[in-house]
Amino acid sequence: MRELVSLIKLNFKMAFNPSTKKRNSAKIYFLVFFVIGIAISFFYAITFAQSILASKINNFKILVFFGFVISCFLNFILFISSAGNILYKSKDNNLMFSMPIKKHTIILAKMLSLLLIGYLYQFVLTLPFIVCYYIYSGFNIISLIAYIFSFILCPIVPFAVCCFIAFIIAYIAKKIKYKNLFSTIALFVVFAIFMYFYLQLDFSSIVTNNNTTNVAKYIPFLNWTLLSITNNNLIYVLYNLLLSTAFIFITYGFIYYTFFKMCSDEHNSFKSKKTKIVYKQQSVIGALFMKELRAYFASPMYVFNTFFAFLLLLGMSVYVAIDKTVLQVFYELSKNNFLLVSGITVVMCLIISTCSITGISISFERKKINVLKSLPISYKHILGSKILLAFIVGSPFIFVSSLIISIFCNLSVFGIIFVMLFPQFWYFSCCMFGIVINLSFPNLQTANDTVLVKQSLSAFLSVFIPLIYWLVVIIGFSFLAPYIPVTIYCIVAFCISLVFFIYPLIYLLKFADKKFKNLDC
Repeated sequence: MRELVSLIKLNFKMAFNPSTKKRNSAKIYFLVFFVIGIAISFFYAITFAQSILASKINNFKILVFFGFVISCFLNFILFISSAGNILYKSKDNNLMFSMPIKKHTIILAKMLSLLLIGYLYQFVLTLPFIVCYYIYSGFNIISLIAYIFSFILCPIVPFAVCCFIAFIIAYIAKKIKYKNLFSTIALFVVFAIFMYFYLQLDFSSIVTNNNTTNVAKYIPFLNWTLLSITNNNLIYVLYNLLLSTAFIFITYGFIYYTFFKMCSDEHNSFKSKKTKIVYKQQSVIGALFMKELRAYFASPMYVFNTFFAFLLLLGMSVYVAIDKTVLQVFYELSKNNFLLVSGITVVMCLIISTCSITGISISFERKKINVLKSLPISYKHILGSKILLAFIVGSPFIFVSSLIISIFCNLSVFGIIFVMLFPQFWYFSCCMFGIVINLSFPNLQTANDTVLVKQSLSAFLSVFIPLIYWLVVIIGFSFLAPYIPVTIYCIVAFCISLVFFIYPLIYLLKFADKKFKNLDC
């Protein structure tokens, strides 16, 4: 038991502490942004409750429904993108095998570590909604007990399903030549299938339907969760307990049977692989760029997590082009052409902010950072190649999305130029900003890709700070629009966003050299 707790604590320390020198400050930063996340979730829940109250439907069960559905949605993304990497492809498996730790302890530590991150996401998303539900519908001790048990049981079924899917992907991937490419495509396919079924939930009917659980009747564990909390009936908790217990034991037995076999096969195939090394004359920046390109596409987790924003942006632009009702709403909300252009640009920048390739690119060097520092290469070339890769990967998606929106929204010449250029400028600023954040909060000790991509402080901050800026701009517009001319407000917002370009640029020119030289794993 002590070994199990130690392994779980180690996973969390490696996840949220950027370096041994700044562990205390990292905890403070994480706590601050965790509180901010709770505050944002509360703001959304209260706004949602007020809209229900204004509609005079008084169906506050919707709050419980949305809280758990959204948490299940995000947990599914977390589990499907992380389970395979943590269980079967983790780079720290060789270290684990060499330690005097029992097999079941290693497996339980990996499973529980992933589940605990899921509980963290679920806590941030469900607590505000359940509090608002009790405020407007009345508090009941049986309902609270049902919520506590449901909170523990709800992520287990998605976790079990994702573990089985992760095994299938990992098993097929080891049989083919281009396993990283296959794993990446498979993750996107699974996510697309999940999104299809998720969008089949008729959310619009929930507002007019008092029986909220009808929407989730084909998802037993979610349906029982909602019934137990809203109907104050613990019998549904028992149903969920039996289902979750069966799933978790089956999942544990399956992973116990396949874990070491899959890991040993992966290790043997890696050792027996023979590759022909070809040396080509390249420029310094070209060689560094190719190194970054190979490192980026070598991690399906890295690609999946960063490509999501670009695909979302492209999908949004295509949807706007196809669905004319969306364009009509844009035209009705926009009082003039400048406001229309500004609104489109802000939405695009908001989506772009959710991607940060450079936010963890330095951390991915791990122990190789010392070798990289010892080379007779300028730090500007090393960091510049990381920024260049990120920009080249995302820029085509932004260009195509901007072009589609510009054509189908019938923008003016000024609007087309602005929509085409400003999102590119913002993305380049985010690429530089991600490097600055990663230099400030590196995590060079973690061998697990999932920890770096989804749980490291630099990955969180490099996405959260630009994202929160545009959310503040949107929320501020709703409050200040009656008092400040819309054109002035938009111009000021875009001018302030220049800070995300000027500050990283000055930092990279003046301070990055010293920071880079002080990096040590």
